[in-house]
Amino acid sequence: MATGDTILMISCDLELVEQIETHMEVNGFGTKALNPGEDPQARIGEISPAMVVVDSTMPGMNGFFACREIRKGYDGPILFLNGESDDLDELLAFETGADDYIARPLHPRIMAARINALLKRNRVPGQSTTNPVAVGDLVVDPSRREAYLNDSPLRLTTTQFDLLWHLANHTGTVVSRDDLNRVLYKTDYNGIDRSIDVYISRIRRKLGDDPTEPVYLKTVRGVGYIFTAPNGNRI
Repeated sequence: MATGDTILMISCDLELVEQIETHMEVNGFGTKALNPGEDPQARIGEISPAMVVVDSTMPGMNGFFACREIRKGYDGPILFLNGESDDLDELLAFETGADDYIARPLHPRIMAARINALLKRNRVPGQSTTNPVAVGDLVVDPSRREAYLNDSPLRLTTTQFDLLWHLANHTGTVVSRDDLNRVLYKTDYNGIDRSIDVYISRIRRKLGDDPTEPVYLKTVRGVGYIFTAPNGNRI
């Protein structure tokens, strides 16, 4: 669980690390860089970072493989930093578990803003007046940012939870890609980006939903998605 006040940067770009550290200090976050040859999972276990930045230009490391391995045991936000802008790389980053993607050349101030946005989405409020939503055997609790299926907890990433909560909270209503894009990225859907489809696929897998005959999460072709309650069973 991401509970700390540290941002772990898996990057050898020390200048960038220092710049991000400067920007994030004002928000109460420290920044640490992974040492060469150090195991990312072990380091994450030691410091429980608030988020992880994976730099694909780190020597001797495949960024996509590292992202996938980190995601297996870490449910906090992951920002994937690529060496260049590439649509296929961006899609692969999301498929391997990233919550956001940014490519060089970049401005540290913009990157810090993206980091802040991810951290805000992952923050658990001390109190919430929003009640859990029960849909069939699924319970989604926004105050604890937890979801349960048949009383078993679902391991959801920050982005997966945000999407699941938004859809479950609008059960029975078609939610457009524009709406989902605004929830995640605060912008309208550009008609090209497939990252939301990747997230939906991963959520279905965790719900045990057959994509050809989904019980909970159905595609409305050309529009978006609709979350449905089995047998109309919503509390």
